[in-house]
Amino acid sequence: MLDETVAKQIREAVEALTASDVDAGAWAALEPLAAVGHAGTDVTIDLRASRIIGGPVVIARGGASGPSCEPTKLATLTRRQGEVATLIAEGRSNAEIAAHLGIAVGTTKDHVHAILTKLNLTSRTQLAAFIHGHES
Repeated sequence: MLDETVAKQIREAVEALTASDVDAGAWAALEPLAAVGHAGTDVTIDLRASRIIGGPVVIARGGASGPSCEPTKLATLTRRQGEVATLIAEGRSNAEIAAHLGIAVGTTKDHVHAILTKLNLTSRTQLAAFIHGHES
């Protein structure tokens, strides 16, 4: 988990990037992102995942406590959980995932919960960011 100061700097950068004046927002984001970098945290703004999800996806690695989800944890997912995780990373809803895989929406929700628990994540957005951050 990131410390409070780094998290605040990332939030400021994301707010700047989502400002109505895109050009000004991008410039305004530079200072808080530079501060995060100087604090020893590697910050990536995943534009591809942001477009898919419809909101900014920021991946922060390092800092005081390091990453919250190790890549080897992906190997702990079952085949079906891996399929569901991939579809979540594509921005699909539970209903879309269920239809695509031919399973019930309730089963999809169970898979989502199990995936988030195994990977120590709290949201679909974190999962998508994690998966996009570890693609080959």
